[in-house]
Amino acid sequence: MVSTTTDAREAVRLMVERELPALVVRGDARRPYSVLPAHLVMSFIVPEYAKDNPALARVVDEKTADTIARALDGRTVGDLLPHRDHLTAVPRVNHDDTLLEVAAVMAGSRSPLVVVGQGDEIIGVITTRTLLGVLFPPTDALPSDPSAADLTS
Repeated sequence: MVSTTTDAREAVRLMVERELPALVVRGDARRPYSVLPAHLVMSFIVPEYAKDNPALARVVDEKTADTIARALDGRTVGDLLPHRDHLTAVPRVNHDDTLLEVAAVMAGSRSPLVVVGQGDEIIGVITTRTLLGVLFPPTDALPSDPSAADLTS
């Protein structure tokens, strides 16, 4: 998890290094507050004119495009989040939920991740990539019992 005061560049680096589709943002009480999906980061750094008309992005050369990342300079994770009224809730599953229950929560919440709880404690996060990797493993690595897989690592 990151906080709303975490440097935005550091948060994006974490996303990239760990190949995460999103980050869990904790609030003041160190509890999950919101989800920061990668598409929100992209929306923040892409200029409005390019979002309104992607064809205009073609006229920007790669050297100039490299400066787009500067949009994160001096910004925090909180700056990247939408207004409070539009925050993405943090979906939660229990540590003993089945794969189908986890998939159902992800699908229903349209979230690329869920937090895993045991009682009041957060014990991990499951990403769509991890869940799909367990549901659809490479053919040479099929487990005998996919429900026994540890998704929170």
